Amino acid sequence: MLKATGALGVAGLAGCLGDDDATTVSVGVVSGSAAADLFAALRRVVDNESDEVQIVTEETPGVPASIQMYDAGDIDALGVTNYGLIQAMEGEGAFADQPIEEYAHQGFGLAIYHFHWVKAADSELQTTDDLAGADVYALPPGWSFRAMIEEVHRTEGTWDAIEPGVSNADPGDVADAFAEGRLEAALSYSTNLLGIPGFYSEVDARTDLEFLEATDGWRQAVEDNERATLDEQDLQDLYDQDMGPVNPVSNAQTSLQLAFGEEVPDEAAYEITRISHEHVDDIREGSSEYPDHTDLNFMTDAYLPEAYQLPVHGGVADFLEEHDHWDDSWERA
Repeated sequence: MLKATGALGVAGLAGCLGDDDATTVSVGVVSGSAAADLFAALRRVVDNESDEVQIVTEETPGVPASIQMYDAGDIDALGVTNYGLIQAMEGEGAFADQPIEEYAHQGFGLAIYHFHWVKAADSELQTTDDLAGADVYALPPGWSFRAMIEEVHRTEGTWDAIEPGVSNADPGDVADAFAEGRLEAALSYSTNLLGIPGFYSEVDARTDLEFLEATDGWRQAVEDNERATLDEQDLQDLYDQDMGPVNPVSNAQTSLQLAFGEEVPDEAAYEITRISHEHVDDIREGSSEYPDHTDLNFMTDAYLPEAYQLPVHGGVADFLEEHDHWDDSWERA
C-alpha cells in the first residue's frame, strides 16, 4: 500500500514491508528542531532492537506543515505539538484557509517545552515590555511555537510593536546574528528541562546572555491562553553561564507527542512504544533530552486537554492497558 508522494516526494509506507520484512513508518519531523534529535535517537534504537518495525523520518518546515502532510496522506505519523493540533481543530492560523479533515491518533509524549525570552547581557532590555523596537528572534515563522508566542503577545497587545524588529533567520544563523550584534533577544526553550536546542547552545557558547524578566502582562497573557500553561522554573542550569538575576523564570509550557495514523498497524505502534519504554538508556545515548519513559506518566502527560481529546492509537492503548496505565477517560481508536 503506497500513499501519494506529496511535496517531499516520499511515499507513506505504513503496513508495507521494509528491510527484513519490517513495517516501515514514515514520521514527519520539523527540520532543525529539538524534536529532530529526539526522533533520530528513537529511530536508531528502533532499528537496532526490532525486526518488526522501522522508522523513516521526513523533514518538514513546521508542525502545521506536518499536520497538513498527514491530512494529505503523505506521511504515516508525525511529531506534533498540542498547540498545533488545537490550532488545526479551531481552523486558525495556517489552517484558516485549509481545514484539516484527518487527524492522527494520539501516541505518546516526547517533550514538554518551556519557552522563555533571553537577551544579550550587554543589551539595555530589562523586561518583555522592552521587546518592542528591539531586534529579536521569535523562532521560524513556519513553527507552531512561533504562532504560540505571537498569540501570547497579541493577547497582551504588544505584538504589533514587536513584529517590525523580528528576524526570520534560519536557526543555524542565530548564533552569528547574536555575536555580530544583529539580535538583542530571542525566544529560547528547553526540552524536558534537560537541555536547550543545539542552535541555542551555540549562542550560549558565543554570547553573554541573561534571562529577560517577564512582566505581569506577559504572564497574564500566557495564563489566559488555553493552549499553553504558565510555569515558573529555575532554568539556570540549562545554560553554561551565569544567566543574571532573574530566577525563577516565567515561561510558557506546551507539549509534543508522537501521533500515529490509523494506517499504522497496532503491532507496529505497540513495538515502537515498547522500545521507547524499555530502552530509554540506549535512546538517551543519542539524545540526553529524551524523556524517561520508564515512568509511563511521561508518555501520557502530553495528551491533549479534555476539550480537544483525540483517540489513542490502538497499539499504544494495548501497551498502556498491558501496563495498567490506561485511563477510562481516554478513547481507544
